[in-house]
Amino acid sequence: MLLALCRCAGRRLPRDLIPWGRFTVAAFFWNALPFALFAVAQQSVDSGMTAC
Repeated sequence: MLLALCRCAGRRLPRDLIPWGRFTVAAFFWNALPFALFAVAQQSVDSGMTAC
């Protein structure tokens, strides 16, 4: 999706490692970590409570 948006906007993906490192950290904290925490939380909370 990022590649398609860049091409439509006439831009190129960054070649430096610094932006890609920042993208990786942002992806971890905004995507991977919350869903992992949901899985952990559902193991310790009753199923009736998670349905609310």
